[in-house]
Amino acid sequence: MKRAQEIFSSQNRIPVSYRGKNIWIAELNSGSNTAKIKDDIFSAETREVPVMDLNE
Repeated sequence: MKRAQEIFSSQNRIPVSYRGKNIWIAELNSGSNTAKIKDDIFSAETREVPVMDLNE
């Protein structure tokens, strides 16, 4: 979760993937250790996944 927060707060584009597909982190929930992710920055659709399933 700590690294996900660093990536989310970064002004640089840091590549992150979920199940082999590049994604954007839209929101983090530290209470449930989950992230809302998007397929790209402009996508309106999000899905919630466990942070531990994200790869840098």
